[in-house]
Parts: sequence; structure tokens; C-alpha cells
Amino acid sequence: VLLSSADLLRSMINNPETSNNADISRELVSLKGAATVKLDRNEKAALKKNISIPLEKSTSGLQLTELDLIEAKKGGKFLYLLEYDLIRDIEARGISTDQFIKKLESAGRILQSKIETDEIPSLENAAQAKTLPFHAVYATVLDPEMMQGIIEVDPAQITLLTDEIIKMMTAKDGSTVQSEEKKSQPVIAEPLKTTAGKNPETLPGQIAIPRDDKSSETSLRVHVNLLDKLMTLAGELVLARNQLVQSVNFWNRQDIEKTSQRLNMITSEFQEAVMATRMQPLGNVFNKFKRLVRDLAKNIGKEIDLDITGEDVELDKTIIETITDPLTHIIRNSIDHGIESPEERQKNGKTPAGHISISAHHEAGQVIICVKDDGQGINPVKIRETALKKGMYDKKSLDEMNTKELIELIYKPGFSTAEKITDVSGRGVGMDVVNTNITKIGGVIDIESDVGRGTALTIKLPLTLAIIPSLLLMCDEQRYAIPQVNLLELVRIPAAQVKERIEKIDSSLVIRLRGELLPLVRLSEILHGGPGIYIDPESEEKKSERRISIADRRTLSDVNRNTEKKARGSSDRRVNFESAVNIVVVNAGNAQYGIIVNRLLDSEEIVVKPIGTHLRACKSYFSGATILGDGTVSLILDVIGISSRLNMTAAHHKAKKLNVIKKAEEKKDSQSLLIVNNAVDEQFAIPLSMISRIETVKKSNIETTAGRKDIKYRGGSLLLHSIEDTARVKPIAQSDDLFIIVFPFKGREAGLLISNIVDVIDTSPDIDTYTFNQPGVLGSAIILEKTTLFIDLYAIAGGTTGPQPVKTRPELHEPEKLKTSSAPAVLIVEDSPFFLNNMRSFIEDSGYKVITATDGVQGLEALNTHAAGISIIVTDIEMPNMNGLEMTRAIRRDPRFVSIPIIAVTSVAGEKAEREGLEAGITEYQIKLDREKILSSLKNYCQAVIA
Repeated sequence: VLLSSADLLRSMINNPETSNNADISRELVSLKGAATVKLDRNEKAALKKNISIPLEKSTSGLQLTELDLIEAKKGGKFLYLLEYDLIRDIEARGISTDQFIKKLESAGRILQSKIETDEIPSLENAAQAKTLPFHAVYATVLDPEMMQGIIEVDPAQITLLTDEIIKMMTAKDGSTVQSEEKKSQPVIAEPLKTTAGKNPETLPGQIAIPRDDKSSETSLRVHVNLLDKLMTLAGELVLARNQLVQSVNFWNRQDIEKTSQRLNMITSEFQEAVMATRMQPLGNVFNKFKRLVRDLAKNIGKEIDLDITGEDVELDKTIIETITDPLTHIIRNSIDHGIESPEERQKNGKTPAGHISISAHHEAGQVIICVKDDGQGINPVKIRETALKKGMYDKKSLDEMNTKELIELIYKPGFSTAEKITDVSGRGVGMDVVNTNITKIGGVIDIESDVGRGTALTIKLPLTLAIIPSLLLMCDEQRYAIPQVNLLELVRIPAAQVKERIEKIDSSLVIRLRGELLPLVRLSEILHGGPGIYIDPESEEKKSERRISIADRRTLSDVNRNTEKKARGSSDRRVNFESAVNIVVVNAGNAQYGIIVNRLLDSEEIVVKPIGTHLRACKSYFSGATILGDGTVSLILDVIGISSRLNMTAAHHKAKKLNVIKKAEEKKDSQSLLIVNNAVDEQFAIPLSMISRIETVKKSNIETTAGRKDIKYRGGSLLLHSIEDTARVKPIAQSDDLFIIVFPFKGREAGLLISNIVDVIDTSPDIDTYTFNQPGVLGSAIILEKTTLFIDLYAIAGGTTGPQPVKTRPELHEPEKLKTSSAPAVLIVEDSPFFLNNMRSFIEDSGYKVITATDGVQGLEALNTHAAGISIIVTDIEMPNMNGLEMTRAIRRDPRFVSIPIIAVTSVAGEKAEREGLEAGITEYQIKLDREKILSSLKNYCQAVIA
């Protein structure tokens, strides 16, 4: 049939003069038969039934078959009635009718169209023609919001055709199904209205098509096997009921217990089966994205492959309806923001076609949906610049954010990194709505992005919202429920440990949990505005809590037992079992916090009911209510609402910053130091990495030649120096036995005389470069409970001065000199002021230009600013915001900096750390403060760059 039809079409094209007279009836009959051969009886009947869509100011409507509507629904398409004037609405904007029709067909299908020929003027009056009405029924996968990217006309000219509106139109016409011959009377279809102010982001010239409650499907497809199972369980339920009634009548306790167990098992199975009737496959949502990706990629000139897995994973109908729009926003962002153009991808060594994958799977009682792309990723530097430009945060706040926190700024309302506003992006709406909608249904969204490699967005969702497993708890003699999907862990702190474990930072409570700080709230304070009540362990009476803060609890050691009038026993609240603090740790989207409650009860599956109208004012605290087994009502806590109300996200981030600061302190470059004495009461420190050997020497073996001390050493002379020769310190203690610290200097070896070796320690001291700043001294710190001076071996051996006083927070250093000086430029990235300024001092003294930065983010900014002038990079590894390895990977991904030498300076680098650094792109490792080797490497690499 197809080949015959193709031959006829080819003949008509080759003979246009006779094409109008060609007989196509036989081919049409054959094609219709082939198209309907697999249709069921109802669909074949629908093919013969016409539905008339009435039009205003028209004698006839648009004729559709019921099959057209059925096929459109199967593909998840939306139906629109378009009513335009081709002259006033289309050609007046400089668009030809042909271009307009092609634009429509690129994103959907015109099922039926009509031009009002009655409005076409005669040939004599053609020049005065001002109107040419055009009507069409249009099917597309684009939802009303995305239609803005296709057509820009008055929203009153677009009507979303739902089943209800079609029925209303045909009902007004007097007939639901009409024959082709029957004339339809005009019925005006009211365009869907939207409340003023609901869509503030609509741009001038764009349509603002309101969103219909399309997601509320009124019917579901249920497999016959599931219905059979329900019928079987219903029969077993009736049988168990009869058995229970009979057992109660005879009061047979044993039979009652057996029947109740059987009844419990049947009810659980029945519950699971009923819940399964609401479960829908994610394929209903995922399959819509195939057309979306293809059409949108084509419109913006990109090539994208889509891979979908996990279509069979099922979710509750309500959740399916809720996540459709958020997932659509995510896919659109991946297409527009993530995937690069084919030219740009080839330039970066990628395939011309981008790749987006959507997957779903079950994990720990939740459904995990992951959307990945291999695009350009989310650039934290660009986000930082945008946030600063929009005035959302000041520079100091942005500097304190790590990469993860910067990326999460895309959830802020109005945030967009798009450089221009288009039909797809740049309007500042999208990810904030996605985050809000996901968290409303108890979901969690997380973003992982690698600049230049792509972005992975993971969504965790509960299986259902109707019956949920929850934890019951007690607060002030009232029972509450927390959904287990929000529950992370339970913590019980014995009364005697409360003061040690719970702390106060500013006015907020925090708990130190496995070394991490976690913000706390007291449920009694949230709900009742006060400290709540407690049960006296002796009298078992309810009493008001007297402590303003739980962190104010005294321990037994705080009390002078000699002054106690009453001996404290096991009933003392500070040791009583009932006085332990119970904490429920919950996850609220991007924040985690703990809720202090009186008692933890049990886990239970609860049926969610809406809260009453009298509690609507408390909706931010409660997400619903449930009826417990004893008939009492328990309110369900909304951990996300509480988080928003109390700004727990800010508290969470504050706690995270404190954790980061603590970890940074722990990871701070640990130095192996040799602690020595010169005079008996003065202590000095020398980095162990700078020392070649330690020798002992008799004072009588030290000679003085030409005013300088030396000893015979390994067949030659070893020049000796004393600290007091350069620094203003007490002279070396008199002793017959001294020690010599041997260290490399200018290709030879030199020795430093000291009187005593105290210890060798590993520490990360805070070095003060101001108080004892002088020649031969790098700085000072408190070590072993004593002020200790750090010796500058090179200054003592060379007789030169140490570094001058420096700023505690170095900024980019003299970048303007790069434009005028021909000396090689070195970028130093180091967060420690002491090491940064020490390296800057001896590198500058060696004739190099120096630019400095205090973390990886600033380092990238400096490199991009002075790309052509920087010859080599010297970087620390452990730094805030972006460490040295992250910065190195970002540098190596840029084609401009693939070959630039990068020297990592560290205190002690193990084999594993060096291997990881070399894989990231580090050229070589050097020990901090090893001036000789660092300068030697700089010289070698700069000569190679010049060559």
C-alpha cells in the first residue's frame, strides 16, 4: 500500500499539470484500512464519529474524529484551539503565513484548520483587506507555559481544550457527536483565565497561557490481576470478620487472638493492594521528554541524545502529577544551560551530540530519579559573579561559601546565569519552583556538578503520600508524628552528658554529633512558645521546665555536695533515666537539624488526613493529621515548614561553616618541627624538612678563620652560624657539648650551632609574623606552652633580613606590573598568610613577578585575568572554598592552560597524595619553605617556557 501510494505521489509531482485530476480514492481506502487494522472496536467506531468544535463568527466549526482526540491523549499531548488573524496577528509582525505554519508544525501537529473565506474581500477591494481569520486545533507535547516559546499573541486567542471544555462546547451546540453533514452552531469557548499577578515573569510580547489543573486525572488504569487480588482479600476479610464475631460471642480468648492476628495480616495485604491501585509508572512522565528534547534541541540548534531507564518504576499518582513540571524544568535547563553547541563541544574535545540520561530506581524505600548531562556543568565562579551583581549577597559572604553552597544559590528566586532572556531561559524562574515543589511532597533534591564534564541532579521521593510510616513522639503530653522519609536518626543523650554535648552558639542550640555541629530546636518552644513541662522523677507530677535553655543544665560536678541539704540519689534529674534528652534528627530539603522532644514512642503506619480549618494558621508547622489506634488525633509535623519558619537552613549552613572551619583547622598544614634552645630560657623551632643532619660537636673543635666559625667536616670545612649573629636574641648557652644543625644552602651545606634539642613534634601552629619580626626570625607561636621563635635558616646563613610585616589577608598582588615588566610571573595560591608571604618574599627577591591568591576560586580568577602573563603556578593543597586539586583540574580543562607548570607545595606529601595530585595535573611536589628546591624548580620551568 505504501509503495503504491508513493508511486502515485511521485507521478503527480512529475506531472503537476494533471495532478488535480488524478484518482486517489483507491489509495485512500487502502491507507485507511491499513491504519485501522489494529484498532479495537471502540477505536474503529471513534474513527467514524466526528466532533465539531464550534467557532465564533463562523457558520461551521472544525471537524475532528474522536480517534484524533484519543491518539493525542495517548501521546500525552495537549490540545489547543488557536484563533488568529493572519494579517493583524501574523503578517503585521513581519512573519509570513508559511513561516508561521512551519513554526507550528515544528513543535506539534495541526489536526484541523480553517480560514474564514467569507472574510476574504473581492479582487477590487484586495488592497483594503485588513482581516483574515484563521482557526486550528493544534496538538503538541508543550504545556501552556512552554507554548510561549512558539507563539507570541494575545492569550485570549489560545484555548486549552480539556475534556470538560470540549463537552461544554458540544453540549452548547446540542449534540456531543455529530455527523459530517450536520451543521454546528457557533459557541464561544472562554479562554482559560489566570489571576492577576500569578505570572509576573511574562515578558512583553509573550503570551501568558494559564495553567489548567491538567494533572488531576479522574481515572486510573488498574490491572485485572490486581482487582482479582482485591476481591480475594475482601473475601478473606469478610471471613475473618465472621470468625472474630463468633469468637467474641463465645468469648474464646485463644480464638480471638488467632483471628486478630489473621485480621491484621489480611488488612496489611489489603492496604498494600489498594495502594498499588494508585501507583503509576514513571514512563507516563518520561516518555513526554523524548519529543520535548528533540523539538527544543532543534529550535536552539543543538544535537542531543536522550537515554531513559527505569520507566517501569512506579510512584503514587499524586506524586507523579506533582513532579511532571519540575522534571520538565530540569530537562529544559539541561538542554539550554548544560549542553553546549556542537561547535563548542568539538572545540573542547567532546562529541558533537550531547547526552542526557534520565533514570529511576528504588533505594531504601524511596524512588531515586537522576537526570545527568555531559555538558559544561555549573560554574561556581559564574554563579558567584551573578549573585554579587544581583546584590543577593555581599563579597564577604560569597567568599565564605564553598563550591556546594555556591551551586545551591540557583534555588534562590529570581536567580539566573543566562546572559540574555529567551523563550527558554533567563526569566529567573525555574529551579526555585522545582525545589519548592519537590520539598512539598517530602522529596529531596541534590546537585553535583563538575565544570566542563556535566551535571547530575538527584531527586529522592517517597513512594506515596496517602499512608506513610511515621515515628510517634510525645511533647508536653501530646502525641505527634514525623514521617520516616524525613527521619535521619534518633539521638539520646544521658542527663549527665547534656552539658558536654549540647552547646550554645550565639543564641542557637547545637549538638556535637560525631564531630559535626547540628542545630537544635525544642518542639515545646516551637508549639507553645515556652520551655514546656517535665515529669518530676520523685513525685511524678507535671512541672514547668525552669531552665531557659537546655544547655544551662548543671552537671553533678558543678554542685558542692558539702552544701547540699539533701543527698542526691538516683532520682536526681541530672542522673535520672527519664531526664535524658531525646533528639530526632531530620532532613528538610537542603537543611538538617535536630528536634528535642520529651519521649519517643513507636513507629506506625498512619493514614494522612487534611488538618481542620481551625488549624490553618498553623499550616507551616503541620502537614496533616491522623487518627491513632486508640481513636485520638495526632498532628503530623511538617519538618520542612518548621525549617522555613525558623530559618533552619541558615542555621544549618552556619553549623556547616563552623564544621568546615574546624576541619580546616584539623587539616591545616601540619609541620614537623625540631624544637631547640639557644640560651637556656629561649626556645626556637626549625622545620624538620629543612634539615639534612644533626651532629654533635665539642666546643674545643670549633675554629675561627677570618672572623668566621667552622669545623673540619667530612674532609672539608663546614661554615658555622649562630642565631645571635643575625637575630636579637640571647647568646648561646656555654657548654662543652653543642649541636650542629646541617642544612643545604646555595648548593653547599651550612651549620647552625645550638645548645640543646628539646623535642620533635608535629603541629599546626598559628604563626605570628608581627610581634617578633626581625632579621633571622620568620615569626613566633606558642609551642609546648612557651613562646617559640621560628628560625629563618637562609637569612642566618646569608646574613639577610627576613620578610617584612605583611597583611593578614593577602589580596591579588601588584597585577599591573605584568603589563610593563618582562620578568616571569608566578601565581602563588596559599591560604596561610605566613607561608604565602614567606614564599612571596624569596620568590620576589629572586627576580620574579608575583601574583597571590588565598584559595582556588581566587586563583582561577587571577589566572583568567592575567592568562597571558603567568608562566608558572605554585599552589597549596588544603585550602577553603576550592582546594588545590580542584583548582588544578579546572585549570587543566581549559585548553589555554594545559601545559602551564603547576608546583604543589606541602608540608609532608605521602605517596597516595602525590599520586592523586599527579593524576589531577600537578607537575611536581615540593616541601614548603624549602627555598632552594622551589627556586630551582621555578628556574627550570621558566627556562623551558622561554625556550
